[in-house]
Amino acid sequence: MKTRAEPLMQALAAVPWLQASGNAVVERLADASHLQHLVDGQTVATRGTQTSHLVVIASGTLELSMTNAQGKRHTTSPLGKGQVFGLIPLLDGSTLIHDVCARGASSIVVVPRDAILSTMEAQPTLAMQMLLLLCQRARHNYEVLAGLSLLPLHVRVVRLLLDLSSSHSSLRIHLTQAALADMLGASRQSVNLELKKLERSGAIAISRGDIEILDSGQLQAIAGS
Repeated sequence: MKTRAEPLMQALAAVPWLQASGNAVVERLADASHLQHLVDGQTVATRGTQTSHLVVIASGTLELSMTNAQGKRHTTSPLGKGQVFGLIPLLDGSTLIHDVCARGASSIVVVPRDAILSTMEAQPTLAMQMLLLLCQRARHNYEVLAGLSLLPLHVRVVRLLLDLSSSHSSLRIHLTQAALADMLGASRQSVNLELKKLERSGAIAISRGDIEILDSGQLQAIAGS
């Protein structure tokens, strides 16, 4: 018979840096957390508000976005199972950076801030794993920013496809071309042109709302150019 904490522990253990922190960390955080089920379109968090917890995606997908004063909306890469959001505001006490909503039926694990902070003190491995994660994110963000000004669009498209595939552990990416263009800061028409070229070369297959990677080797070669 499953205990209440078992599904929570499984969801937390799917987060690589939490798993690397050790079973004691996962068990302690699971004991303090709760599971929440979401319906499609349900708001999870609002930009500019304070947060008192870390959110771990247990299943489904969460969409992160920002809207400026003129009403223009920018969507970032969607988050799937084993990914988290709210870490930086949780640590520095600042407000949330994104609006967050569920894309399809999803479930999340809500981990209280106090549990995170007390576990960091009791289990230093958690603090070290968080530092490593933040370093990885900083490097990734630097590469993205550099790519916006230095890399041609076709390379940026390929790198984003590979990044999305890796983060969701799937060769099939559930994303519209409009959302992809939004993430790249490019027009839908120009992104569509690059995707069509990749499709003709046999690297990807495009269907409504989906992009499937067929030849990752070809994409890796382009991404490294």
